[in-house]
Amino acid sequence: MPNSIYNPISLEVGNILKDVQTGKIGLPDLQRPFVWGNEKVRDLLDSMLRGYPIGYVMLWDSPSDDAGKKSAIGSNQKVYAVPKSLVIDGQQRLTAL
Repeated sequence: MPNSIYNPISLEVGNILKDVQTGKIGLPDLQRPFVWGNEKVRDLLDSMLRGYPIGYVMLWDSPSDDAGKKSAIGSNQKVYAVPKSLVIDGQQRLTAL
């Protein structure tokens, strides 16, 4: 069986949000802006409180030669000047949280 091109890692929601707050996790230029309305955010939180699955977040290790083409989630006052990981899938959920 060939080597996998990805590594699934289980992380706590709180740790992921801390990485977003510090800027360790950011957005590549290809991501659309945050578009969820209040109802969608409420439904996400409701699903989490009920213990329902809310999907996966897919991250990509940031290439060092792409330093100028990334943005932060939320406030731009971050500890990390350049994100270490980029959100490929899950940006709407992360921004909502």
